[in-house]
Amino acid sequence: MAPDDLITTYNLAQALLELDPEEHRDEADRLLLKVIEAQPYGELANKAKDLRGSIAARDLRSAQPEGLRQDAVSYCLQALQLFEGMDQQRFIAVLSEVAAVGQGGLQINEPGTARTLKNLPGTWSDLALACLIHVGMKRLTPDQDSGLGIEAEYQEAVRLFECDRRNRLYG
Repeated sequence: MAPDDLITTYNLAQALLELDPEEHRDEADRLLLKVIEAQPYGELANKAKDLRGSIAARDLRSAQPEGLRQDAVSYCLQALQLFEGMDQQRFIAVLSEVAAVGQGGLQINEPGTARTLKNLPGTWSDLALACLIHVGMKRLTPDQDSGLGIEAEYQEAVRLFECDRRNRLYG
């Protein structure tokens, strides 16, 4: 009845996810993205981003509902190691490129995806790119969450990274 009303659009997305998150996932995500694009800042946008984050977390966990996704832990650890010795200018260039790729949507549960980047060698799965985004955002704003649903995996990677760093320092 009110296709251009952002509150109605958000409420419809929320209702669809409560009704059947599997069946209505894509439509709800599309509606939430519409809200965010129309009004990127403010309380409604934050709510839409949070709800999209819960969709991403559910998507991530659907491949492995028990415990941590070890592939995501590994990619986060790789990102921590990659960013550790990188100067700020190159870090921003890499993060900007990865974020631009991520704007088109990342299929984090599709292991066959392989993307190339101008600023990094090799090929990268969408989950690896999501981890680069998350780790990069944590480096810039440690108290913020990327909304990608990989915070627990990131925390485990940080723990492993710090253990490795201590081992290198103290033998």
